[in-house]
Amino acid sequence: MKAEEKQRKLEEKKKKQEEEKKAKEEKARKTAEEKQKILEEKQKAKEEKQKAKEAKKQESKKPETLDAKDLPVDPADEEHVARNLLGFKKKKPRAEFRAEIDVLKQELTKREEELARKEAIMAEKEQALLQKDQMLSVKSQELNKTSQKLSQLESWARSAPVAY
Repeated sequence: MKAEEKQRKLEEKKKKQEEEKKAKEEKARKTAEEKQKILEEKQKAKEEKQKAKEAKKQESKKPETLDAKDLPVDPADEEHVARNLLGFKKKKPRAEFRAEIDVLKQELTKREEELARKEAIMAEKEQALLQKDQMLSVKSQELNKTSQKLSQLESWARSAPVAY
């Protein structure tokens, strides 16, 4: 009987050792996978940075040219011409884009008006909430006073002599 128990204990011990070994292997495999993912992400980020650098180099290599219409003009010739910060004439948008620009400006004004209206509504709601909060604090104070009076009355009733 003792031999059977020892045999059983040995088998259980072996099973535990095998389970622990499998758990360790699984954990090692997971950490290796995580490390691999991290390395892949780092590699992708590195490649993206490299591509961005190359794109920047390509942009910087493009020669910048100025058209004759972009060159600064004597202010005495044209006084009322719009100019940018560098003194060049501002280009007028093409007629095909002018309509789209006008539509977008109208939409912007509508959205600004809607935003202002919503902000006004929010301000009204906040004001109402503040009033309700003040009312609640007043009611809470009244309730505290009433409960205090009630507890004083109860303590007085306990201490008063009982009439049979």
